[in-house]
Amino acid sequence: MAAAAIGIVGIFVHRLNLVLNGLSYPNIGLPPGLPVGVEQGGGSSFLTSYWYVPTIVEWIIVLGVLAFGALIFTLAVRYLPMQEPDAH
Repeated sequence: MAAAAIGIVGIFVHRLNLVLNGLSYPNIGLPPGLPVGVEQGGGSSFLTSYWYVPTIVEWIIVLGVLAFGALIFTLAVRYLPMQEPDAH
């Protein structure tokens, strides 16, 4: 049990070390926003705000994944023995 806890703490400290070193020097040389490739009214080719709306294909993929999960759950409930049969 102690070895598992020490392993988990070690992994956490290693990840923390990577994050803190990566964030110690800010990258201020780049303009803020998303590159769009064309200049906007103010002369910048970066957007500072952006609204993302999923396309119909992305919605269909999400619905398909959810439907597949529901199918697997339904088949598991129907065919896997969840309760012991009565001994009577």
